[in-house]
Amino acid sequence: MDWLSILFPGWKQVRHIGGFSYQISRSGRRRIVREPGFKHYGDRDEQWLLTGHWSEEQMRGHFKELIATRRKAEC
Repeated sequence: MDWLSILFPGWKQVRHIGGFSYQISRSGRRRIVREPGFKHYGDRDEQWLLTGHWSEEQMRGHFKELIATRRKAEC
């Protein structure tokens, strides 16, 4: 995906998933660019665009808590 940095100087790709390129500028601005050539696009992670945190981080935390409480209940 280095060709994107050639087309858009100043933007660095931090992640590529579901047909979208997640990019951050030198000044800290974030944007999501749709990649051409995909038949099926996933959902955009709008939370990353607004807050800078991936939505998966929050889900991972909820599952850790759920697993911990189930293990305590089994003991």
